Amino acid sequence: MRSANDLVSLLAVTAAFAFPIAAQWVKYPTAGVPRGPDGKPNLSAPAPRAEDGHPNLSGLWGAEINVPCPPDGCADLPLNRQFLVIGSRVEGGLPFQPWAAAIHAKRSADNGKRTANVLCALK
Repeated sequence: MRSANDLVSLLAVTAAFAFPIAAQWVKYPTAGVPRGPDGKPNLSAPAPRAEDGHPNLSGLWGAEINVPCPPDGCADLPLNRQFLVIGSRVEGGLPFQPWAAAIHAKRSADNGKRTANVLCALK
């Protein structure tokens, strides 16, 4: 049978872990975010401007996660397709110079045998 001290210790640890959950600001609105009539952030609003007129790009930025994780979960962080293939959204592919297009075609035909990421991994 457990002693009263063990029970008090268990309750103290449980209470200590319960308080940080209440401290999360999930519903706390970020100041300065433009909002629509429904109160949701307006993602098509123009970018905020700094005092000199340039876009104010400070704050938290995150890429759109558009590569789904496999059913057993991601081995690493979920990714953005542009992280894997930078020109994936460019219609017709990236606009290569003729000499670069020839190198790209050759390396693609060789399954990426001499691509930069492979060469970097070998050094």
